Amino acid sequence: MDMHLRKGIIVPAVVVTEYVKIAGSRVGSESALAHISELEARAASIAPINRDISVLAGNLLLRHPTVPIADALIGATAKLMHAEQVLTDDPHFKTLGIKTRWF
Repeated sequence: MDMHLRKGIIVPAVVVTEYVKIAGSRVGSESALAHISELEARAASIAPINRDISVLAGNLLLRHPTVPIADALIGATAKLMHAEQVLTDDPHFKTLGIKTRWF
């Protein structure tokens, strides 16, 4: 993971929401937030949802209506920020034409 952080990891804001929901239910909200803070301390940046991301996500959903909204927001963030890949094993991103990697 540290090698990837040195290259720069962008964490879409909606991923923070999903992480707090999922990890927070297992380890508690404070621990989940501590994990996010640790990523930020290691140079990961949180990308807010803005108008451009929202519009692109909406357009992606028009073409791919079965993709979840959160995945469309993540995909739009990746596309607009010129990310090389999305770290996931979720097949929705391939539907959106986004390269993925899982480790």
